[in-house]
This record gives sequence, C-alpha cells and structure tokens, in this order.
Amino acid sequence: MFRLNTMDAQKIIESIPNKYDYDKIVVFIDFDNMLFGIYNEENYNDFVMYVQRMVQAIEQTLTKLHEFYETLNNFLPTRLVHYASFGKDNIRAFCKSFKEKRYKQIKAVGEIVKFIHANTQMDEVMKGTRQLILSILRNIINTAMKDQVFILTYKVESDIIPYLLLDTYYKENNLYIIFSADKDYVQLLDKKNIILFRTTYFKNTFFQTMDKRFTVIKHNTIIEDVKPFKDKWLNILYHALKGDQSDRIPSLKKKYRLPNKFVDLLKEYDGKIKDREDIKKIAINEYLHHDLAQEITKDTIKCETGIPIHSNLFQVSFELQKEFALSFYDLNKIVTRIRLLKNEGDYKDYANKVVNEIFGLNIY
Repeated sequence: MFRLNTMDAQKIIESIPNKYDYDKIVVFIDFDNMLFGIYNEENYNDFVMYVQRMVQAIEQTLTKLHEFYETLNNFLPTRLVHYASFGKDNIRAFCKSFKEKRYKQIKAVGEIVKFIHANTQMDEVMKGTRQLILSILRNIINTAMKDQVFILTYKVESDIIPYLLLDTYYKENNLYIIFSADKDYVQLLDKKNIILFRTTYFKNTFFQTMDKRFTVIKHNTIIEDVKPFKDKWLNILYHALKGDQSDRIPSLKKKYRLPNKFVDLLKEYDGKIKDREDIKKIAINEYLHHDLAQEITKDTIKCETGIPIHSNLFQVSFELQKEFALSFYDLNKIVTRIRLLKNEGDYKDYANKVVNEIFGLNIY
C-alpha cells in the first residue's frame, strides 16, 4: 500500500560528497507522497483480503523503514522524521459500526468488514482505512522504533513539518534531507546543508515501462520547473500562479491574463524580491499588480472569499501558513513531538502486540 521502492538509502549516501562535513543526517520522509494502494478498491472486496492487505502494508512499511534507517545510520548517525496529514476526521464515520467505541477500543476486525460491506460510501471507507494505518504506524514508530518519530498534522498540511522543525532545531553541522516530490520545498533550500531528494517517474518508450529517476536539488541548483529564480519569494509567487493539480491549487494564469510563458515576465524582477513585502512591486500587468498590492490578512487568504493570489500564496508558503494557520499552542504541540525520538527500541515485539490487538494476527 506504500510506495516503498522510492526509499533508496544508497542513493542518498551517493549524493553526499564528504560525510566528514557532518555530524548527523536528519531525513524528513513525506508519507503523503507514498500512499497509493489504499485507494485501490480491490483491497476491500472481502474479509480475508482486507485483513491481509492491511497487515501486509504495516509489516512491509516497518521493515523498510528499519532497513532504510540501518543503512544510513551505518554511514552517519541518523534521525528519521516521518510526517503526514491526518485529514478530516473520517475515522469517526468509519467506526460507526463499532457501537460508538473509540478506535483504541476496537478488537474485532470482523466488525470493520461488516461496516465496509454495509457502507456505500467507499471513498469514506478508504479515507478511514488510511487514517487507521497511519494511526497504527505512528503508535509503533513513536513507541518502539529507535531514532524515528512520526508526526501527524490536523489543522494544516503536513508539508509544513520540515519548515517548522528546521526553523526550531536547525544546526549547521547536520545534513538535512527532505524526501519528497513536493516542489514547495525549494523555498527551504537557502542553506548548503539542506537537500531536496525527489523521486519522479518517466515513461521509457523503448521498454514501455515507468522508470524511476532520482533528482538531488541543492541550494544553488536551479531547475526550470522547480526553481526558476534566485529569489525565494519570486519562486513562491511563480508556483502560486502556476498552481499544482496534485495539491488542488488552481492555476491563476487565466485569472490574471498571463501568457503560458509568464516566467519570462517575472525574470526582470529576479534579484529584487528579497522579502514578502517586495512582491507588491511586481507590475507585469494591472490585474496581478492590483491584487499583489493588497495587504495579506486572514480574510484575504480564504479560498472562497479572499484574493485568489493571496489564497495560492498561502497554500505554497510555509511562512504564511505558520503565521495565519497555527496558534502558539498548535506550533508548540508540533515541534515538541521531536522529543519522542529515542535511543533504543524493540519495534517487532511492540508491533506484534498492537497489530494482534486490532486484527488478531502477528506480523513477526
């Protein structure tokens, strides 16, 4: 159920020119970009298949994470930070057939399957399954896996996790690797010890296969579709205008009457947009300039009633999300999760205990 083959520790090691430059590796792993099999309806056809796929997904994920960690840790001391967005609380609807019991009280997987067969809203069942698996993995990792922590977010997209933790705990002698296909992370690459490790797939027309490509993006690397400008805020504006279908961020080219190659219009501002306020200077046409000149507030970032460019800027800017979406309590709750890192742990025994309690099966 997880895209585990994207986690290649050896490729990360090969991308590090001199390990003696660093004391420690900290890897941020975006779980939202690895989920895919959960949304395959054949997983929900019958009782046996459902249980087997759920347990198999958990076992394969834990095993891969352990192997990934061991390989890196043998190279340099390593910490893994996994993160995902929990999403809307589908797990409540998912558990209606459990006679209003809370998730931790669920004992019989048969009741889960009865609910699946009785419920016609398959989309809600899939989302509930995703949340169930994420909750189980978070429990096991945070309780029993050495040097690993799993953070789930509820009020904001989990993409903000690396930004918040780097903003709080950054050290020059550590190497930070963000393991994600999300282009928004380019705004964090302002220091030489922060690397974006992207895995993308392309069609091999000769063999008619989908082949894997690894791209290592460092702070001084410019890739046209990811980081076309030197200025961080100009890149953020570029992605806000371009939109991102995978994150449901609409393109605003038509709204602001921009040509397809509007990047050329922004090039004259490269080197001049040093902070957020400087984007008000951009006047490539009157429509965009009018909206950029407005002050960004909680009201203007609202998707339905706000200013379109402000809404998109909010969705792609970690700085704006921290300012407008998180209270001090929310922020503190997220950054203190790092304290769950531990120096030792026997995850297999604990994983057996958790999975057996829920599904009646052992995985090791």
